[in-house]
Amino acid sequence: MPSFFESNLKYLRTRWPEYAELLSNRPSAQKNYESDDFSSLPSIRIWPHTRLVIFFGLGTGAGLENYMKEFTQRPELETLLIERQPETFARLLENIDLSTWLQSPRVQVWLGLTGAQTQLNSITYFNENNRAAYWSAIQIVAHPEIAKENEEYFRNIEAFCNEAMKDASNAFGNSPDDALLGLQNSLLNGDWIRKSPSWIQFRNRLPDVPAFLIASGPSLEQEFERLKLARDEGVIICADSALRPLLDHGIVPDFVTALERVPEVAVFFRGVATKQTTLVSLPVLYPEAYRSYAGPKVMAFRDYPYFEMFGVSETEMQMIGPSCTHLSFQFAHMLGCSPLVLVGQDLSYDPENFRSHVRGTGFADRDKPNNPEELLNKQEYFWVDGNHGKKVLTNHALAMFRAWFENLFAKIDDRTIINCSLKGAKIKYCSVGSLQSVLDNLSTKWDRASFENKFTSLTSTRERIRKTDWINGLKEDVRWIDRLQKLLDTGLTQASNAQANLALARALETMILKLVNNDRHFKKLLLIIMTPLLFQIEVAKNKAASACVNDANYTNVLVHHYAQMLAEIKLWSLKLKDLLLQTINIDT
Repeated sequence: MPSFFESNLKYLRTRWPEYAELLSNRPSAQKNYESDDFSSLPSIRIWPHTRLVIFFGLGTGAGLENYMKEFTQRPELETLLIERQPETFARLLENIDLSTWLQSPRVQVWLGLTGAQTQLNSITYFNENNRAAYWSAIQIVAHPEIAKENEEYFRNIEAFCNEAMKDASNAFGNSPDDALLGLQNSLLNGDWIRKSPSWIQFRNRLPDVPAFLIASGPSLEQEFERLKLARDEGVIICADSALRPLLDHGIVPDFVTALERVPEVAVFFRGVATKQTTLVSLPVLYPEAYRSYAGPKVMAFRDYPYFEMFGVSETEMQMIGPSCTHLSFQFAHMLGCSPLVLVGQDLSYDPENFRSHVRGTGFADRDKPNNPEELLNKQEYFWVDGNHGKKVLTNHALAMFRAWFENLFAKIDDRTIINCSLKGAKIKYCSVGSLQSVLDNLSTKWDRASFENKFTSLTSTRERIRKTDWINGLKEDVRWIDRLQKLLDTGLTQASNAQANLALARALETMILKLVNNDRHFKKLLLIIMTPLLFQIEVAKNKAASACVNDANYTNVLVHHYAQMLAEIKLWSLKLKDLLLQTINIDT
């Protein structure tokens, strides 16, 4: 019987060189399974609505050929193969020709990973390609002997995947209205974006300098006196809601971060002395907040493709997270700072008076104590472990922020992260200590004067793209939307006039996939706006498909939901066209 090991290893090495290295010595199996037991996979019948098949072990792969054939015939199907033992995977490579499979971008392999590594892989995997929408369209195929022997390992992976999908779904934004508002604000801030200093200019400017990252949690009230000393020890970066309380206590932050697109954010800067503090903000910030800010300004960029229209390069964009303190953390990391010290990052309510924030943020309702019983009567409030050894009260939004921090912290192994929010919720992947102990143990002083001397050059403005080129680019975007309308009308006509059949469903699906994955203009202009809505429709489609009792029902579900996607793309692209035309008319 021929061995396929070397040919499979060749393709494995192309995509996963670390796995190829692991297997290059051809390890022999540590356990000799009976061939009948080891070779048998359960009968694999892939449901019509399945989008992702996860294998918990494959053994020698007998029975896999039929699945591989179906995989080839169904371009929407993705596969995740998880094998704990490298020697078992080596036997699979010997027995089955997987060369085509291993080359497919629709196949992913996790081999010999620890529990912590599978958790990180889950976060990355389900944040890519809208996979979080597969929630009700995932099918797990478990090899009987391998899954039984590694029961806890695979059970934890299943929990990691569920948690990652839940967190990833939160990352798709609140709604297309919210996303469109962000683009509208960016267009109104267009002249500033085109000329703004970029946060990338600060990369590694403060290597190994301590950074104190100040949020507006209620525990901040106990730290004002110590933070006065911290300014001599490192750089202070605060969230917009913490700026006013810090200034009221005589503490001038070096940087303040802001990213909200709603009018309320302007309250944090109105009537506040900001000339000595640099604003690090996203382009989606409410325009009045820019106008009311008197100090220096630096622009940070999420990985949103539409920033390309302002001349922003890919190197300037990165994933940031949902809150100002996530932006503060990412900026401090970009500066090269260490340790990264969290202060007032409670992510929970005060354990004594149940206030949500430090007093003095500018919103009177945040200054008031809360009744925990009244909060707990609402579904979104619950108890979690606190840093002081007791439970603290939190809510779903704060828990989501905490999950984002844990995802960020888990990927960082070159910095020290210390959480000094002693009354707050416990955050994984960082140590806990008092701010006083951090100050007592800092061994180096940073040269603030030297950094401030360089500051003018770091914040100097430059024109990313000429105004005439920017306006001409917007006009070309409008012409693309006009062409898009014709394509969408064709698809909608087909969906409404033709009898539903699987060929039609797949044609509509292909039209949508080409737009979303391959059309440069769609990615630049509409992907961020449409993603929350397309995600919701995809989830609804998968849920409805899972309840289908026959092929005709399934086909009707597909056609209905794909037509709904096309109609929503048409609606929101026309709204975008109106925004672009308004910007062109205002600026010309």
